[in-house]
Amino acid sequence: MNLNSKQVQEDIEHDAFVDSAVRGYEYFRKNQLTIIVGAVAIGAIVLLGLYFVQSSKLQDARSSVLVNRGTEFMNQEDYASASLWFQKAVDNYSGTAAADEAVYFLGISALRQDNFSEARGFLESYISSHPGNTFLLAAAHAGLASCFEEEDAWADAAKSWAEAGLMHDADNFNASAYLFNAALCYEKSGDMEEVQ
Repeated sequence: MNLNSKQVQEDIEHDAFVDSAVRGYEYFRKNQLTIIVGAVAIGAIVLLGLYFVQSSKLQDARSSVLVNRGTEFMNQEDYASASLWFQKAVDNYSGTAAADEAVYFLGISALRQDNFSEARGFLESYISSHPGNTFLLAAAHAGLASCFEEEDAWADAAKSWAEAGLMHDADNFNASAYLFNAALCYEKSGDMEEVQ
C-alpha cells in the first residue's frame, strides 16, 4: 500500500481527536484566566470544607473532654465542680453532641445538689431538644420525675415516670422500675384509675 503524503496530510487535518485537541487548546488559550480562577476557587472551596470538617471534629473532641472531666467529678459526688465542667462545654461548644449531653448532666448535677427548679429547667431543655436518644431521654424524664416528687407534684412526677418507662422495651429492668414509680406517684396524687 502506497501512502500518498497528500492523503496522510488530509487524514491528519480531519482526524476527530486532533481536531478536538486543537479546539480544546484554543479554548484554553482564549479562556485561560477564567479557567485558572475557577480551578483556584474550587480548590479553595474544597480546602475550606476540609477545614470546617476538621474544626468540627476538634470541637467535638474538646467538648467531650470537658464532659468527661465533669463526669469524673460526678463519680466523686462533687456535683458543684462537675457542673462547672458541664457548663464550660455548653458555653464554649454549643451544638456538639457532648455539649448537648452536658445539658442533661447539668440537670442531674443540680438534682443531686437539691436545686430542683434548676434541675427541672435543664432536664426539660434536654427533653425538648433531644427526641432521638432513648436512653438519656428516659433518664432525663426519670430525673424530672424526681424533681416533681421533691416538690410534691405527684401527678407531674407520675407522668414523667410513665414517659420514662414507656421509652424502654417491656423486658427492660428500667421500664418496670419507672412504671412502678409512676404507679406510686399516681396513687399519691389520688388518681387511682392510672394506678392500674
